[in-house]
Amino acid sequence: MSAAFDEIEAIAREATRTNQKFHQIAREAYQFARKNYADPKYDAFRNSDLGRTWKQQKLAECDRYCPECRKPINENNSDIDHKHPRRHYPWLAWDIDNLWVLCKECNQNKGDKKWQEYLSAVQLYRGQAAVNRILKQAPPAKLARK
Repeated sequence: MSAAFDEIEAIAREATRTNQKFHQIAREAYQFARKNYADPKYDAFRNSDLGRTWKQQKLAECDRYCPECRKPINENNSDIDHKHPRRHYPWLAWDIDNLWVLCKECNQNKGDKKWQEYLSAVQLYRGQAAVNRILKQAPPAKLARK
């Protein structure tokens, strides 16, 4: 019985090592893909004439007020935000339907919260009116891979 128990413990230890190695490799692969593919595509869009024109259009659509806090915003004090964060959804990094504009402070506070988590936080701290403004300016993007 002791030999069988020892064998099961050895299998469990090996499974734990394999699982840890898998997660390490997955993290490295994600970091590689983001650094070499997702971020450069997004940065290229953001810094292009098309990206700058898109941001101007989004600023006009929200009347140059942050949809969350209602602070006046312009090209310099606003950020293009990923509704569904690149950390969780790297394939949406350059999906234009996943982008909207927030003031720098709200964007920083949003961080990499998932969409529903973010809306719940806004509901708690700013109320339903802010949630309604957000949903008007940034309807949720589809999470399906393209």
